[in-house]
Amino acid sequence: MAKTTAKVKESNSFVSEVLKGLNKTEAQKQSEQVEKFQAYAVIDCERQISIIESEIKEKNTDLSLAKKELALSEKEVKISTYSISTNYESWVKSINRAKEVVNSHKKNIDYIEDSIKVLERELTEHKKNFDILQS
Repeated sequence: MAKTTAKVKESNSFVSEVLKGLNKTEAQKQSEQVEKFQAYAVIDCERQISIIESEIKEKNTDLSLAKKELALSEKEVKISTYSISTNYESWVKSINRAKEVVNSHKKNIDYIEDSIKVLERELTEHKKNFDILQS
């Protein structure tokens, strides 16, 4: 008999929980949806902020490396300029190749800096969104 009573209580508990859900007003249901959205959105936003901050850090490391490569390539232009070659034409080609490398490094630096600016703008937007979600 104790088992039957326990089953009835479980059944009654189940029934009452189901009925609670059915008795909710539309405003209560909407409120729960908003709270659920906010909880997940905060987590997703924090994740995005973390990812972007990591990407910015990586890009800054790339930028440092690119600047070092530029400095080395600029030294190569000077070395090429003040070196001798088998003839004038090969000497000029050597200097021009070194200058092309410098230009390539400058373009790479510009690209990395632009990428950082884009990421920083995205980060700012996600932080604003985070503040909105938290307010």
